Amino acid sequence: MVLPYNIFPDLYDRHEPGQLKRLLWILLGGVVMQQKELDQVLELHRKWLQSETGGKRAILRRVNFENADLRGAILQRAGLADAVFKGGDLSDADLSHADLRFADLSGCCLRKTRLVGADLRWAIFEGANLADANLTRARLKGTVLHNITVNWTNRTLVSEILWRAADGNTDRMMIAALAGRQDDWCWDKFLAIANPERSWALQELRAWIKEGDGAPDLLLNGN
Repeated sequence: MVLPYNIFPDLYDRHEPGQLKRLLWILLGGVVMQQKELDQVLELHRKWLQSETGGKRAILRRVNFENADLRGAILQRAGLADAVFKGGDLSDADLSHADLRFADLSGCCLRKTRLVGADLRWAIFEGANLADANLTRARLKGTVLHNITVNWTNRTLVSEILWRAADGNTDRMMIAALAGRQDDWCWDKFLAIANPERSWALQELRAWIKEGDGAPDLLLNGN
């Protein structure tokens, strides 16, 4: 059963909905938005971002965008917590500083998607293609990254992979932190790290390689 967006528009405002509407919201399993309605929301959000009259921030919590075509969509600073994008195409979209906590982006195409500073805590990215995606300063606590296609030039993502695998080992955590903190980080500098766990880090990262994903030579060649 689906619920049109415009039946309970206040569900998407900052204020908490009433208890009855909250119950209906949960029982109906979220909202499916039609393309026409989505286009209207995107236009209002664009105006809001540009401080134009009549603009309104897109607050689309628990909306179902499954398999949607959102290529190039501008959703900077949008409220998208608990939204479902499963299998959708968000390539070239801008989701910088968006709230995507608990969102489901499994199987999504996120090539060249901007996720700079986005809140991705506990979001699901299983099987997503993150090639060329920009996750700089994104919040990744609890984010499901299983079977993703890695953007090997993004230090935030590489750092997160290593930090999780470090499992409390101080030397390993130092390598992970170094990758995430250096603004001028690159693979040549990574290779030059004088740390006894450098070989461990390279081996951990090799487990994430997929054919044709642009992994650096130092991983492909087993250096």
